[in-house]
Amino acid sequence: MRCGDLEGGFDALEQSIKDQVLGCVWLKNTPELAAMQNHPRMKKLLQMLDGGKPLATNTKN
Repeated sequence: MRCGDLEGGFDALEQSIKDQVLGCVWLKNTPELAAMQNHPRMKKLLQMLDGGKPLATNTKN
């Protein structure tokens, strides 16, 4: 991921939430991410943290 790669950043955050990385609890209070708080993908990620249904995952058997 590089600076300015917004979609890559969201992908990484989503994977971290799915992997239950402990640091994700700070997403709502991280000043560096404040500019992204109103982005639709960030709202979905924060909903996931608040116990909302997680996004669909690929399940291959």
